[in-house]
Amino acid sequence: MFIDLKAKTFNISEELLEVSYPNAPTLLTGLKALSIASKELRVRFYNNADNLLRCDYRVMKAEDTDVLDVLKDILHPLPEKIQKFALELHQRYIDIGMTCVIIYDDAVHFAYSYIKNSRRVLSTRDIYQLRVWEFALSVKYGYCLVVRAKKTDKYADVIEKFPLYLQEKIAQGYGCDRKLRNERCQGGCQGIRIPLDDSILEMKRDIEIWLDNEMPGSLKT
Repeated sequence: MFIDLKAKTFNISEELLEVSYPNAPTLLTGLKALSIASKELRVRFYNNADNLLRCDYRVMKAEDTDVLDVLKDILHPLPEKIQKFALELHQRYIDIGMTCVIIYDDAVHFAYSYIKNSRRVLSTRDIYQLRVWEFALSVKYGYCLVVRAKKTDKYADVIEKFPLYLQEKIAQGYGCDRKLRNERCQGGCQGIRIPLDDSILEMKRDIEIWLDNEMPGSLKT
């Protein structure tokens, strides 16, 4: 059977397709177990994403996994200084009372929300919808810090002290790229996207100040 790897779709309903991996015979068994576990155990969000590349082996664990452990695993390919920055940012906002949830769709999201004043029980999806900022990893955008800044008019004097690059990103705001700037979709509706690369290390303190000013008044550090 010939499969055109460049085709968007192909139909194998009438063909018998056998796949093997001689160098590691148990690999496919493991992938099958992972896909079954993901299908039966994983909570799905947005478009019922069922891409095997998004499966997490932790769905087969009996006990819950600590968010910090997952974040460490996701960040592992990055340079040590960037990992350290991201983990410190995570801990900083957990310590002041934010909640972090993990969402898998066409990307991996570590979303941070403040929900202690909520009067109802919130689902993971509810918490994600209330996010102030997140770490996101996707094939399209790579590793990013994504901020849903909504209070910038209240601390314009603070923003003026930020590096020019960060000032410009904040000034652009976030929302539908087509509606705001008549541009193609670049995921602008998700928030203001800052790549997690060496350049972010030069803005470490500015990022913290920015996020602090997006917190409820009583949480500013």
